[in-house]
Amino acid sequence: MKKEGTKHQKMREEEQMFLLCQAEGIGCMSMQKLIARFGSADAVLGAPSGQWEEVLTKRQCEVLAGLCKRGEAARRYLAFCQTGLMFVPFTSAAYPARLKVIPDPPKALYVKGALPQEEVPAVAVIGARMCSEYGRYMARQFGAELAAAGLNVISGMALGVDSISQRAALRAGGASYAVLGCGPDVCYPPENADLYEELCRAGGILSEYLPGTQPQRQLFPPRNRIISGLADAVLVVEARRKSGTLITVDMALEQGREVFALPGRATDRLSDGCNELIKQGAMIATNAGDIIESFFDLNRRKENTDETEKFHGIPGAAGGPRFALKEQEREILDALDVIPKCVSDVETVLAARGRIYAPQELTCRLVEMALKGLVEQEGSFFCLKMS
Repeated sequence: MKKEGTKHQKMREEEQMFLLCQAEGIGCMSMQKLIARFGSADAVLGAPSGQWEEVLTKRQCEVLAGLCKRGEAARRYLAFCQTGLMFVPFTSAAYPARLKVIPDPPKALYVKGALPQEEVPAVAVIGARMCSEYGRYMARQFGAELAAAGLNVISGMALGVDSISQRAALRAGGASYAVLGCGPDVCYPPENADLYEELCRAGGILSEYLPGTQPQRQLFPPRNRIISGLADAVLVVEARRKSGTLITVDMALEQGREVFALPGRATDRLSDGCNELIKQGAMIATNAGDIIESFFDLNRRKENTDETEKFHGIPGAAGGPRFALKEQEREILDALDVIPKCVSDVETVLAARGRIYAPQELTCRLVEMALKGLVEQEGSFFCLKMS
């Protein structure tokens, strides 16, 4: 009988907390003060409204009073439970520890799939929606390599760098988590419907907005603090000087997160933001190893052949099987660029590095790598694979 009563109390507390989290204009800090003052969400909503004024403003008290309708908590919570999503308030033991310490933590998370595992390091990979071929290639490489090293990739599932890095992480067999500027049951942008479903299976979709909330311009900047807050470090792949991506960087710095940036050409406007960040003190990252070695120091956990091959492998065509790269293949890949090169140009780059190949041998190697899906071939020209 006692066990049944405890279960009922727990359910009621979840219902009341769910209702309390929907109070607009009452942030997480104010809610923490309310819980500290009254002891539980049930006690908060059951207290005389005059006592709320000890913690809240008059306007906040009016909002809270409007929520306290008989049966409203149970009705709303029941409707939510039927969605199959998870409700994770800041009072829950499952609430991400990384978010608890940021300046403005969300009152609750609504989750489709799973939450990131606390013990797994995470990197937020962000950047331009309208990225260049260079940005596409590097986002894919970073996503795959971070996942192959056992790190979670956090992003916003936006077009461009975000979704490219997340797709690559999933194809590499890793986990990735997207934070949306709409309800977790709303796929935005709709072009990423396939990625949305993959993330639900091999990661999760998170939002501080209720199910059914449609994407609105003003909802995206606040969600960026959760993207950086869930990560241990933030990587900017491409960004213009005045870019929404840099809003996330500002939030990451406020949260005490390390910021990495991919350098680019001085003449490329899409690299202006990254180059400026580097001038301001951001750490340079040209591959995932730069982040891992300088920040996580994870690649020293297991120094055997299998682990090395796993880290140096790259996804095959269309996300197919991964290949453990041979030493010669790595050398040739390092000599290529996103801009197609003829065999003689590749030969010149390799020769400058002390690696001499006969033209016929090098051509055969490049064709073999193209057949494997490691590089792209355009007639007699070769370049790094873009997708």
